[in-house]
Amino acid sequence: MDQQQQQQEPITLRAAAPASPQHHQHHQHHQYCQSQSHNDDNHNHNDDESKDEEEYYIDNTKWRTYIPFQLHCCGVTLQCAPHIIKQHKQYQHQQQQYQNDNTNNNTSIITILKEDIQCCLSILPPSTHSLIRRTNIWINSDEYPYTYGPITRDATNTRTRVTPLTHSTVHHGHEWLLHPAHDTPLKSQSIEIYSPAEYCKSRLHWNGRGG
Repeated sequence: MDQQQQQQEPITLRAAAPASPQHHQHHQHHQYCQSQSHNDDNHNHNDDESKDEEEYYIDNTKWRTYIPFQLHCCGVTLQCAPHIIKQHKQYQHQQQQYQNDNTNNNTSIITILKEDIQCCLSILPPSTHSLIRRTNIWINSDEYPYTYGPITRDATNTRTRVTPLTHSTVHHGHEWLLHPAHDTPLKSQSIEIYSPAEYCKSRLHWNGRGG
């Protein structure tokens, strides 16, 4: 509410004869009605502000779509952005053509994760295997970067978004997912890769296999 809305009309004080009980009751009722009207106005104004604030937040429950992809070799389920599935199919189609060609730099994040998970299962004790197999991995696409938070406006009144996330993370709970990420709580107790390209580079920092 701006300063003009906060300002009230000046009040003029003047002497007056004592009011009758009936007049006093009527005056109290009038003040109560004014107070209720003012509170209702404030309540509606706060609702409008909350609505505006909500509209300017990135809603990842609407922006994001994931397709389950089962890794039968290790039992892990990948929740993939549609573009990830498309890339993997293209990779499989080209795999035979480039299998003896070292110039092929195309990679599939699904194939890489399959190798990394199999490596983890071969190293970690059997008691941890059930935990690994029931942990979903959510994979976003570099072509449609993951962002969250408020949508701001610059000097030209153009909407701008926050810097895209590029790391990988573990969601221990749903609190951050609900706010400020405005994302599905189904990602709770799972792993999320925001940038497959960054994952493919950073995995080499951990003995060449996963991390």
